[in-house]
Amino acid sequence: MPFFGEAIRLKPEDEIYHKNRGAAREAKGDLDGAIVDYSEAIRLKPDFFEAFRNRGLVRNLKGESDGAIADSREAIRLIFAQTWLGRLTARRRDKQK
Repeated sequence: MPFFGEAIRLKPEDEIYHKNRGAAREAKGDLDGAIVDYSEAIRLKPDFFEAFRNRGLVRNLKGESDGAIADSREAIRLIFAQTWLGRLTARRRDKQK
């Protein structure tokens, strides 16, 4: 995990580094640390569905059902919105050709 710590030190506003360190912490069993990192990724990018999904999974592992459900619902809402927007954008491009 030192790599992620150094990456975050150099570029603290990069949500991907926080999400990746969260995943590394989760894999090592540091669930509280993982939640901190996923939460920071969400703070930096409020529509980051992967961070919501991952934080929800960790909350579920910790037995935090309400938080797990809330995060999972937000992840589903975000992925649906992002997928739908992508489809609309693609259709618009196709019509402009």
